[in-house]
Amino acid sequence: MTAHADSTPTITEHTLPTVNSEPLGIITGPDGNLWFAEESSGKIGRMTPSGQLTEFTPPTTPQEANICPDSVANGPDGAIWFTDSCSSSVGRVTTSGVFSKYTLPDPNASPLPRDITEGPDGGMWFVEARTNEIGRISMTGQITEFPLPVTQVWTQDGTDGLHGIVAGPDGALWFTGEESDIIGRISTTGDVSEYSMPSNIQGPNKITVGPDGALWFSAAGLNDNNFKFYSSIGRITTSGDITNYPLSQSGIENGAILAQDLAFGPDGAIWFTDSNTDHIGRMTTDGNFAEYSTPSTSLENAPLMLTAGSDGAMWYTEQSNTGTIGRIALAGSTPPAPVLAQAINTGGTGSGNFVADSDFSGGASYTSEASVDTSQVVSPAPQEVYQSVRYGNNFSYTIPNLTPSAPYTLDLDFNELYWGTSLANGGGVGSRVFNVSVNGAPDLINFDVYQTAGGANKAIREQFPTTADANGNVTVQFTADTDNAMVSGLELFDGNLPALPTPPPPAIVSSAYIAAGGGAVGNFVADTDFLGGTPYSSSAGVDTSGLASPAPEAVYQNSRYGNFTYSVPNLTANTSYNIQLDFNELYWGTSLAGGVGGAGSRVFNVAINGSQVLTNFDIFGAAGGANKAIAENFTATSDANGTINIQFSSLLDNAMVSGIEISQAQ
Repeated sequence: MTAHADSTPTITEHTLPTVNSEPLGIITGPDGNLWFAEESSGKIGRMTPSGQLTEFTPPTTPQEANICPDSVANGPDGAIWFTDSCSSSVGRVTTSGVFSKYTLPDPNASPLPRDITEGPDGGMWFVEARTNEIGRISMTGQITEFPLPVTQVWTQDGTDGLHGIVAGPDGALWFTGEESDIIGRISTTGDVSEYSMPSNIQGPNKITVGPDGALWFSAAGLNDNNFKFYSSIGRITTSGDITNYPLSQSGIENGAILAQDLAFGPDGAIWFTDSNTDHIGRMTTDGNFAEYSTPSTSLENAPLMLTAGSDGAMWYTEQSNTGTIGRIALAGSTPPAPVLAQAINTGGTGSGNFVADSDFSGGASYTSEASVDTSQVVSPAPQEVYQSVRYGNNFSYTIPNLTPSAPYTLDLDFNELYWGTSLANGGGVGSRVFNVSVNGAPDLINFDVYQTAGGANKAIREQFPTTADANGNVTVQFTADTDNAMVSGLELFDGNLPALPTPPPPAIVSSAYIAAGGGAVGNFVADTDFLGGTPYSSSAGVDTSGLASPAPEAVYQNSRYGNFTYSVPNLTANTSYNIQLDFNELYWGTSLAGGVGGAGSRVFNVAINGSQVLTNFDIFGAAGGANKAIAENFTATSDANGTINIQFSSLLDNAMVSGIEISQAQ
């Protein structure tokens, strides 16, 4: 084993406000925050990567003189599970702070539950240090205990017996017997195998799974005769082959390393706590290691447990009189990523990181199928978020369970998915104007989504720093001036984020070719930039002989039908364009059952930028039959935002188009 110098890390520590909290186990929860057990205060703590703390106190019963949370683990139900070594129970807390507790079958035996982990079978598995058993609890609280053949698992002087447990890569649970010097394996049906430590390894303690498919463990190595610590990091394969990486062979009084907990970091190395010399250690899988001093260098502030955080750093607990949560990151590592506290698809269903619409008061929901241009947003939300909204004259969102008086950053996602300049009853700039306030402070005044975005179906994002109120809430209020206020998505991040970068302007195109209702073919892109209507396709061959330069046949075998609009963006503003509309009657034909079809079966109007260009148009009649391609050509000028709007209005049956070709006039 070789010690080596490494890049100097950055270490920060957060002192807990509760006196004598003594934090122990720590994990990264499903919400990206750090969750930890406070053994002496009886609380479960939650800390964001930016250092914002919330503490939750489990409920007690008259029979529970003390509550001593010990180990914590993520459950398959999205909650945090923990062991309580004082009341001989297993607990569960949701990320919003709701507790459940389950007492072990024989609490008088003082089983002393220690480590807990999610099993491969959907239950939570834990060790009982005193009663020589492995326990399992289901998500409904049903407890099963499996006795083990391990001997000398508990001594009267307080030396731990069973200690660590983890789900292995082989579908079984692996555990450590610290006093009996064994690594054990138990199947989900209770079959047990044991592996004795070689003479150079003593006191296996914590255990975890490595990226190499093996299990790695810390070993204290206590030798009672001369009070020396032969501390090491061990590796055991699922077939029982053991390798030892010694850390030191000197007495505790000489500053020996005493490896306590271990976890693999995002850098692929093993990180461990050294509870004797107040260091955090880092060891590569080839045996090189380095140690870093923590700010508090005394046995009363020894680092104990650690975990990899969602921010790319390692986090640890110090079981001091005050209680400390520490963070360690190597020099040159990526800065902590912002942690998303909440994301809501306002007016819509769950999509990506966004949950379905929740935490609102007032308003109504509305959705659209029109594709949305997200080029103005850096790291945009999923398309579905911009296709739904909550709207109304006066409505609000209140995000709960935040850290009181802590800083947050609010992102609001917007898209004007209703008003467009081609609507018969108006639209465009000034159609929707509203105000937004956050915790009572005005942040957007006379806000116009269409004007700010430069058109309809164009996504934009507005960002505001804010602070949770004394109750841990952030309230966002929307009030209308003209028409209804509206929002598509809400994202809340921990801490103060840098200002949103200025997005690059959308690229200006000289032409646009759209396969209406169909997929990409030739120089035609898949159907896009529409509002309303439904796609339809046919496999029938199409006669294109009547056109000098027809589109690919597949364009005419697809269509969009109904009452709908195409708003084609990113053209040069105030510029003349040639517009060709491609048609084919692919549904109505004289051969339909009952003789229905033919001329007059489909009649509709078409307007470009509000001016009608086709009146009482009949594809069958104009083409002289079904499945015969035709085209109609026009000239129009793009608006000040570089958009051309083409509106299709049904008169008899449904309006229909197969292709749209826009090219700059010469």
